Amino acid sequence: MLARWTSLATAASLLGGCAQISASTELRTVPVSGVPPLSIERRVVERQVEARWSQRGDTLSVELLEHRRCQVIEHVAAVREERSVRRADAMIYWEYAAAAVMLGLAGIAFARPDLFAVPEPDVGGKTRRDPTTGRTLGGVFVGLGGAALGAGIYDTVRARDRVLRSNTVALRPGPAATCDAPTLPAAQRRVELRLGPFNSQVVTDLEGRARFLLPGTELWPPEPEATNETNATHETNGGRPPSRRWRGTLQVGPERSLEIEVVLPYDQTATVPNTGAAMSVVR
Repeated sequence: MLARWTSLATAASLLGGCAQISASTELRTVPVSGVPPLSIERRVVERQVEARWSQRGDTLSVELLEHRRCQVIEHVAAVREERSVRRADAMIYWEYAAAAVMLGLAGIAFARPDLFAVPEPDVGGKTRRDPTTGRTLGGVFVGLGGAALGAGIYDTVRARDRVLRSNTVALRPGPAATCDAPTLPAAQRRVELRLGPFNSQVVTDLEGRARFLLPGTELWPPEPEATNETNATHETNGGRPPSRRWRGTLQVGPERSLEIEVVLPYDQTATVPNTGAAMSVVR
């Protein structure tokens, strides 16, 4: 009898918990075929700044132009699928196995209840087996087997994959192309001129133009050492010092910079201005 109750306790402990379900989610957006776009949008995907400058004397005039490339993006109707892939652990197999064992024992207990009964002495020296015990155990095994089977079915239902569908809008990008207005003035941009230790900041007007007053001679870079060639050039210019280039940068915003050149001394550009152009370099 003790062995029987021990087996019942062991069976009950196996049914103490349900299987663990692990789930992973997969998202997919599927455009609806055969449906025209809901709307078409043009986005600027590339910007580049060009600087054109003109130096006359100690004044530097700058014109900033923004070159743009656009991309056509279609808004199309789509279906959003959220697939939940669920997997049960090995506990679900133990639940079905326990159900099979318990229901099998229940069938034996109902078919041969005397096998589970304790022999008792009877009148005339004979022994008899009371079938009540076997039938009681059969009922217990049926309950345990039904509970195990129900747990297995419940976990099987929980472990099924699920797909949720909803209507949404998908973006279908096209190739990059020239914008309708590919070049525009870079208006209201903060521009910083850097020449050696000198720096000056201005904001461009609505036409992308700005003007700087160049630094005095005390901030000019030192002149190179005189050579025969420079002396000859000095005599050719009527005693005026030869012109030389002073390289600097124009910083447009925090990310773009351009290289420029200023002619020294400034009076070399009083009659014929020093002009140039450069494209921005993204940092």
